[in-house]
Amino acid sequence: MDNLSIEKFSPKKAELEKAASEYKLLTIRDVNDKDGYMAVDRGRKDLKSKRVEIQKTGKELRTEAIAFQKAVISLENELVAIIEPVENLLKEKIETIDLEKEKIKRIEMLPSRQKKVSDLGLTPTDDFLLSMDENEFGIWIFQKNKEFLELKESKLKAEALKIEQEKERIKKEEEKKEEDEKKKVEKARQDELEAKNKLLQEEIRKSKEVEEKRKNDEQEIKDMKLKALKEIEDAKQKVEKERLQKIEDEKRIENEKRIKQEKLENEKRFKKFLDDNEYNGSQNFLIQNDGESVILWKKVAVYTSKI
Repeated sequence: MDNLSIEKFSPKKAELEKAASEYKLLTIRDVNDKDGYMAVDRGRKDLKSKRVEIQKTGKELRTEAIAFQKAVISLENELVAIIEPVENLLKEKIETIDLEKEKIKRIEMLPSRQKKVSDLGLTPTDDFLLSMDENEFGIWIFQKNKEFLELKESKLKAEALKIEQEKERIKKEEEKKEEDEKKKVEKARQDELEAKNKLLQEEIRKSKEVEEKRKNDEQEIKDMKLKALKEIEDAKQKVEKERLQKIEDEKRIENEKRIKQEKLENEKRFKKFLDDNEYNGSQNFLIQNDGESVILWKKVAVYTSKI
């Protein structure tokens, strides 16, 4: 208790106020201002170092005497309150620049994204494309590509139906025309046998042309269907690949979170172990770690013989 003194805090209040005032004026002009960025980062680190030292000193003083605790905490909070707002301000300035860097990185990917949406006939704004990260853009472009394929398939079906309807119309017209020609031939059969034969040859030629056109139309429709089916199958395979990749990424992230959580829990248990055994970092304590367990030794007393 005789050694307890608020004056143990270092640096002093005036020094902290001076440092906070100076650092508060630091700025970063833009993403290319490396010197400004480094100056702000150094200021933040210096303030953080001072804050950590103040809090460490406060903790050491609090453990020496309960009666001294309130005064220590009060001064600790007062000193931290001087620099912590500036520290946070500098942190916000750095985060602002980091966000600008991320935006520049997305701008570099803008031509690639523009090409993908252009291939689908879409015209979103650049701001909209830049508002999405890589994962969000992947999901969005996949949905748009799916809609594009569905629309294309719908158009192919409509065209195929139109061709079938046109074939049916031609067939009916040919049937009607053939019937008319038969009636005409029948009427003039006796008198115009030669004309009948000529008309019959003409009808055969036209019939062959119609059949050839029908075969060509059917082959074209078949080719279009095969192409559409292939595009749909390719899209399905891509979706499945992305789904499997997403599952793998989610498992990896979950495992990293679990390891991090276990590490935090272990650190909390170790801190509690030290606090429960009143460990204060002095030379009266010895920590022995064999890799599997930690043993905390405490020197109880020393007896010196005068004989």
